[in-house]
Amino acid sequence: MTLTAPPVAAQRATPRGLFLVEEPDSLVAANTRLNRMDSIRLIAKERVERQVVAEAVAVVVTSDRLLAYSALGTGWSPEWRRVKEDIQRVEASDFGALVVTSERMMTFNAGSGLWVQQRR
Repeated sequence: MTLTAPPVAAQRATPRGLFLVEEPDSLVAANTRLNRMDSIRLIAKERVERQVVAEAVAVVVTSDRLLAYSALGTGWSPEWRRVKEDIQRVEASDFGALVVTSERMMTFNAGSGLWVQQRR
């Protein structure tokens, strides 16, 4: 008996409906779930440091902001970074995201499109 790996498409448990494209002055969320594209402009000299994309949520860490995107219809939700705030952890899974900084813990919910935070 010969065992073969399932096709790549079958290995993915949930289809990904969200992709990010980084442009020189903006970010574009390609939302295949809702068949649309949503962009957010970067401010002067703002640069992307890190990005994480899951099934229906994405988080982009820039030099100035935390940008979350919900593929469920609420779009982009920015949150300003604080002065000298260090990003320690960024995760996204399914419909939620977690950002841990030197000053606070934050979650983003794709369903509500809202950030919730707690001081550390």
